[in-house]
Amino acid sequence: MIVVLSNYTETAGKLAAKLRFLLFSDSHVPLATRFDYNFEKGRYLGEVEKNYKTSIEYLDKNIVGAEPHLPSLFAAASSRIRGNIEIEKAISLLEKYLELNPGASKNTLTAVWWFKGQGYEKLRDFSRAADCYRKSLEISSDFDRAKNSLRDLEKKSGTIEKHE
Repeated sequence: MIVVLSNYTETAGKLAAKLRFLLFSDSHVPLATRFDYNFEKGRYLGEVEKNYKTSIEYLDKNIVGAEPHLPSLFAAASSRIRGNIEIEKAISLLEKYLELNPGASKNTLTAVWWFKGQGYEKLRDFSRAADCYRKSLEISSDFDRAKNSLRDLEKKSGTIEKHE
């Protein structure tokens, strides 16, 4: 008998499913790696605990080198923006994500552009923030976060010129 316990959301279930598959199938299934641990712990700390600084410490371990772990790259950027930590670096990480993963899903690309808008808004670069929100809406016209962010930004700063 194998018992899997975890203090983190979904982690035990994912590991138990991998173990069950490994034990009862002829296929090879890789078990969790250090990348998986750093990503899950970092994402949990950022999204659930709102402990952005520690979240970033875990996620940054996965984004070094020429081939960073893409989900960690996105999560590291979003934790920085949510926590108002190193906003310029967060925007740079999102640009790197777009460069390395141009074929990302529509939902992911929509979120990346929205987070870039959030970053620029925190930097008070309202023109670039608006451009990012518009790009997010070009990808997914029904994305309410981008609609609301653009509307709120226009209320705060009046008419916004497009950034060239």
